[in-house]
Amino acid sequence: MPMSDETDKISAERCMATVMGHASRIWDVRFLVSNERLDLLSFGEDGTAQAWQLIPQASVEGLPSRGLSNLSLVHQRTYAYHVGKNLWAGAHFRHGNGTHMIGTGGADGRIVSYNIRHGDNLLTGQHPTSRWTIEDVAAQLERTKTFPSASTQLSDSYRLFKALHGKWAIGRTIKSSSPTYPSGKFKGEATFERRPPSAEEYHDEYLYSENGTFEADLGLIFQASRQYAYRYHASSDVISAWFVKPDDRSTVDYLFHELRMENSRDVGDRQAFHDKVVLKARAYHLCVDDHYTPNYNFRLKDGFLDDWSLTYHVKGPQKDYLAEACYTRAAYHDDEAEEQDTMVALPPSTNCNNSQPGDWEFEKDDFKSYVFLHGASFLVTTAQGRVLRGSLDTPAGNHAEVETSDSRPRVSWEAIDQSEALKSSSITTKAVGSEMILLSGNNGTVFTYDIPKKQISSIFDLGRKAAYVYAQNLHEREVTQELDFQAHLILVTSLGRPKAYVIKYANPEVHDLKKISLLTLQDSFIVTSASYIEAFDMWILGSRNGRLAFYDGSQIATDNITGPCSILPETHGKDAINIIRCLREPELDQPAYILTTGRDGYYALHTLSISRYTSKQPEVQFHTVQRSTPPFGPNIEGASVFEDPDRQSCNLILWGFRSTQFVVWNASKDQETMVVDCGGAHRNWSYCPNGDGGSDGGTFAWTQASVCNIHSQKHASHQVFQPGGHGREIKAMAISPPVQAVDGSINRYIATGAEDTRIRIWSFDHRRGSDMGFRCWGTWTKHTTGIQQLHWSQDGRLLFSAAGCEEFFAWRVLPVPFISIGAIFHYTSHPTNSHFTLLQTTTYGTNCLTAIIHLPPLMHRSKHSYLCTASSDGHLAFWPADPISIYPPSEPDPDQRNNIPLTFSHRHRIHQSTIKCISAIAVSATAQNEFVVLSGGDDGALGVTRLTLPFGGGGGGEPPKCETLLYPKAHAAAINGIAYMTSAGGSSHTFATSGNDQRVKMWGVECAAAAAAAAAPGVVPGAKGGLRLMKKGDRPTTVGDVAAVCAMMSMVGRWDDRREEEEEEGIRVLLLLVVAGIGMECLGDWGEGEGLMESI
Repeated sequence: MPMSDETDKISAERCMATVMGHASRIWDVRFLVSNERLDLLSFGEDGTAQAWQLIPQASVEGLPSRGLSNLSLVHQRTYAYHVGKNLWAGAHFRHGNGTHMIGTGGADGRIVSYNIRHGDNLLTGQHPTSRWTIEDVAAQLERTKTFPSASTQLSDSYRLFKALHGKWAIGRTIKSSSPTYPSGKFKGEATFERRPPSAEEYHDEYLYSENGTFEADLGLIFQASRQYAYRYHASSDVISAWFVKPDDRSTVDYLFHELRMENSRDVGDRQAFHDKVVLKARAYHLCVDDHYTPNYNFRLKDGFLDDWSLTYHVKGPQKDYLAEACYTRAAYHDDEAEEQDTMVALPPSTNCNNSQPGDWEFEKDDFKSYVFLHGASFLVTTAQGRVLRGSLDTPAGNHAEVETSDSRPRVSWEAIDQSEALKSSSITTKAVGSEMILLSGNNGTVFTYDIPKKQISSIFDLGRKAAYVYAQNLHEREVTQELDFQAHLILVTSLGRPKAYVIKYANPEVHDLKKISLLTLQDSFIVTSASYIEAFDMWILGSRNGRLAFYDGSQIATDNITGPCSILPETHGKDAINIIRCLREPELDQPAYILTTGRDGYYALHTLSISRYTSKQPEVQFHTVQRSTPPFGPNIEGASVFEDPDRQSCNLILWGFRSTQFVVWNASKDQETMVVDCGGAHRNWSYCPNGDGGSDGGTFAWTQASVCNIHSQKHASHQVFQPGGHGREIKAMAISPPVQAVDGSINRYIATGAEDTRIRIWSFDHRRGSDMGFRCWGTWTKHTTGIQQLHWSQDGRLLFSAAGCEEFFAWRVLPVPFISIGAIFHYTSHPTNSHFTLLQTTTYGTNCLTAIIHLPPLMHRSKHSYLCTASSDGHLAFWPADPISIYPPSEPDPDQRNNIPLTFSHRHRIHQSTIKCISAIAVSATAQNEFVVLSGGDDGALGVTRLTLPFGGGGGGEPPKCETLLYPKAHAAAINGIAYMTSAGGSSHTFATSGNDQRVKMWGVECAAAAAAAAAPGVVPGAKGGLRLMKKGDRPTTVGDVAAVCAMMSMVGRWDDRREEEEEEGIRVLLLLVVAGIGMECLGDWGEGEGLMESI
């Protein structure tokens, strides 16, 4: 029907806004109305809910006036709390305070609820963020007058004294006006060698030595040397030079001169230490009638002493000369210079300059590094070297508390200190296992923060900028003068040095600092993570290129350089290892469990054992037992394990970044607990989990657009009412044989594989009550297509999985503390990287093979076995497996193995079309090569076949003998699963079947002689071969599209492994059926009074 232009405009006006949102179809939309706002919440096939704001726009000119205006849809937030696809159900409830409660249910069976609210013109979560500019912090500090009373910046004198350490190339020119004192040139090497102070009043001391060749202007050449002692006095902040006794050229004799630092620099006003500056010092010495006037000029850049000069003017009755000396490190290679570098302990009290509020101008300042003291308090450094402390929720002392919003975190700020050493860049870290805080800046000075006293003290200096700082508490404690102190180990590296310093730090009152060792690093080994295993006395270092290095602490001695005892390459590929954690100190003769995370997106759990023999190097045994990846992406930045309050289980918590969001993920529960929009990973940030288990949120601080942001939540971002499972329909299931767990208990695990390409490991323990039900112990991701088959090895240590694209994988499964069961991808059948040996390949006509089982030999004297396959043509085919079994994988000639063809010896038709599943069991314990094979087809029929295999195997020409009893319409739809349940003794067996009609049925099968079976009552009409089939039970199941059914045994009562006392102890065996498809369900005992146990 033709439309006028006006009609076209009216029709166009009805579509008020369009936007591209979900990745696939949208199933539902809800309006969220609050005051004058109008928002939308959409539920999609991509498994997410997305919030949108409707913003009115100006009316389009020329449209009829109908009270309508154009709208634009602006995306607010995405809520991804489900796994897989499809949010099938959604509910919405509006609270009186404007908060909306949302409930969703997805194809994964998970039911969750969460709150969203209006704030800052955005739809946000229930945990708003507090935002602070540097001006906001300065304004609060000015009102509260919380400025520090002193500054801990190091004096120029001590900076220079530290920088003198090492070897220098020296060139000296002497110009003499006296004929008795020759002129000439000296060239050689000077060394400032650190040694313990020879007097208690001095903090640091060098023995200065120079050796070289002097060439006089008159041509005379000879060797020359001299020695002095240089000392640093901390309380007066003075450097002094002393003569040494000539007999030993080492013992301090008497004072030569003291260096008087000039206040001004020849580059103008006082500048930042990272600028190129020149410091000057003058001195004077009277030796009888001779006047010595030394002048020092020190040239520094970026906190390092590049070169310096020393000029002597000497005047006296017998002397009149000028000696000009230039010192430089340029004459030495880097590796030689690095050998000179050592860590320096700083004095207990440094030169402190009173810092008044006027000194704390916050212009051109910015937030830098964050570190949490605990969940309610943190430190942040700034670009100008300031250290600020923020406290959440409760004010500290008389400090005013600024409340930015009724529901936002309230922060009160304190100015702790300011140091030039923390300018421009800084590193902050918290010791593992304690509340010790370390800070380091641009010149290598390392500070510690005293939490109770709120004071910062410098404890040692590296001589150059620190690259990595790590600290860990020790179980041992230091007791001095009736004071008890926690001992710590500190590991630091500096830029450009292939070494790591290990320092023991025990007594903060007197700076009890003991250097333990220098750890030498391999080429290109840049330390990114570290951990110390105290029980093994072993250091583990992780590098930027994925390597792990192990250092034996028992070989570390004072001033000893120690190399690695073992190097493991590519633990996380070639990506950086950013976390190494010992989950718990190992007990006697037990391995340590080490958790690592890497920039490759994986987290891994390893076992570490150390064997020490008479040889010097210990043997390191390091094995990976769990390797997996969270769904939020490759940027895993941290990990920790928290025990539940009942100490029956643990939560493995991971955190990192997904695009522009910071994500906290509970890997044990396979769910997201915290999401913060922060702009991405490239920023300064810190995260502290909650102290009461860490599984329900925490506090996150970060800098974005020069603004300090604080996000804190005590609970998870959403509440899970039902955990659910796979994101799509389950296609395969297998139950493990009994496996001994770490705690000694015997467990059976349920492995499921689905179209979402994931494998999940479950347990079911009804003894804890039906509320526990299924529990997921792990999710494994490696396949790229839907899982089709799963199978456990006989010992339960390997799980085999098959999927589309010809993927066939093997997983090594081990019981692991903290997560109960761990798995590592072990083998692959990929054509270019296969770990399997292909024994045989063959084809079966033009029809598809749908199932395969192995029929082993039942007699000890027989070595013949068969493979039984089912196909889409309704036939069973039997393949002699002798060509495979008689040649083990170690066969030296694989071509000989392949020359023996694998062909079926017999086909037997049972169903009209596709056979969906098969199961087999020996007829009886005494049967000789006789099996009962059950088959289910998409025709709804159940087939029972009595199979007799030839004694001579398949090579003798005699085919297997098959007699089948077909029960038509056993189910109203296709039968997809058959499970063997139990044997009633003799030749009676019980099976269970399930199919697309959502019914679970139990069947009894008896195998007797043909004559006896014909006379027995209840025989199914048309029975053959002595087969008798009876239906014992019929129940509905809530699982749709059933793909598999498995049976498992469970014990009711107290279990003590004494079978003969079962009745006395009240123990009985409970038979459970697990049904899987769209969801999972466990059906209890089929006896009277038992029913559904649990479903997900």
